[in-house]
Amino acid sequence: MNTNKQVTAIIAHHSESLHWVHEIDSDVNVCIVSKASPEYGHIYQPENYGFEASAYLEYIIKYYDCLPDVCFFVHGHETSWHHEGRLQDLINNTKNMSTFPSMGYKSINSVDYVRYITDGNDASYQGDSDERRRAIQVGLQTMRACIDLGMYHQIKHDKYPKDWATIGSAQFYVKRELIQRHPKTVYETLLKNLKNVNYDDKMKACVFEASWCVLFTGFYNELEWKEVCIPRPAEYM
Repeated sequence: MNTNKQVTAIIAHHSESLHWVHEIDSDVNVCIVSKASPEYGHIYQPENYGFEASAYLEYIIKYYDCLPDVCFFVHGHETSWHHEGRLQDLINNTKNMSTFPSMGYKSINSVDYVRYITDGNDASYQGDSDERRRAIQVGLQTMRACIDLGMYHQIKHDKYPKDWATIGSAQFYVKRELIQRHPKTVYETLLKNLKNVNYDDKMKACVFEASWCVLFTGFYNELEWKEVCIPRPAEYM
């Protein structure tokens, strides 16, 4: 893998076809973290705890001292409900946007924000089904439990932040400086906790979906981070 390119796409691979990867622009380096087989990836990670969360953390730890300027952390499927169009086009087009990477961290998914109301008993998801609302409530309970177990002690500011909002499904770009705002030991601790905390792996992944923004930016509310990076025009204030 060429580590000299300024942008790298880190792909968390399980059983998906990777035919689409060859359509990523040639100036973007590609690193595949595969759960399936060593032949598929630059990093082989047979344990799938926390799904893509463990893949992302594994890459950060391995390449912490030689990270590219910008990392795209994405899943292995070309198309999915949570992003628009083909993933290779989304990476290529985002890379060429005039605002990239001015925000430093930004989700590339097209789903609504998930709001976790962590000082109450409810969690809401705008415009979604009762089943999804119940799933988020379970995820919120898991987040609280993981906070209590110390899973967040390296990054948390409050026991339960009052306004926690993020775009789910964990596909985003992030600048090197934001990753390195924490020492490598923080990511090693998070990966260790992700492996050892006794919860369902889907719930562990949901916990990290809600955590990437605050981990890299210090903002629990991704909407507030966006406003800081790209303020609204005066007429909308």
